[in-house]
Amino acid sequence: MGAAGAVIPLDTVRTRLTWVWLIGAGVVVSLLFVQTIFGALGSNAQAVWEWLLPTIMPTIGTIVSTLAATALLPSSPDSEVKRSFFLIAEMLSVFYLLLILLLVVLKGAISADTPGWLNQLHQANLLLGPLQGVIATTLGVVFLSKNQKANGGRAAKVNEE
Repeated sequence: MGAAGAVIPLDTVRTRLTWVWLIGAGVVVSLLFVQTIFGALGSNAQAVWEWLLPTIMPTIGTIVSTLAATALLPSSPDSEVKRSFFLIAEMLSVFYLLLILLLVVLKGAISADTPGWLNQLHQANLLLGPLQGVIATTLGVVFLSKNQKANGGRAAKVNEE
């Protein structure tokens, strides 16, 4: 299984990446929701949510819309993704979501006041923005294209659905 040409079924890849994103984003959203409800964000709650939602919702929207569009289609055993590419997509996703989680969890260590923290969140976008672009590209390949084996698995053809 460690062979250079190892592949994983596309459905398995989509499912695993979906769980990474739903769990990771779910934890962050839950923490921020609790902070909002208990007033920890003060009058800056809306500004913090305005920072968070664009960092996760485009990706989750792509994932959920692809799953919805393909939910009733039969699974194709010929659709597969290179294992190395899947691992890169998964590691980038986990890294990105952990960065966001750390920014939310370490609020007190980053800045004692919410406006100062919010300023730091916007500065974090200097890294998060480009990283999100790279992740969107990797996930776009997995969620928006279909890899079909051709000629007995020797060549691959990519068709957009």
